[in-house]
Amino acid sequence: MTGVSTLEDAILLAVEAHRGQVDKAGRPLILHALRVMVALDSNTHLSIGTGGQEGRK
Repeated sequence: MTGVSTLEDAILLAVEAHRGQVDKAGRPLILHALRVMVALDSNTHLSIGTGGQEGRK
């Protein structure tokens, strides 16, 4: 990674961070983050962070 993260870097980081985690329906948790990302338009600023959910399963 360079000093500036790319979208690809952010997605890879999120996939690794959520590996093995599932939502209440048993689906991979990363799918929620990807659905939100796709739903946003290109003019929306998105801050990627943990939102206090570290360690949640």
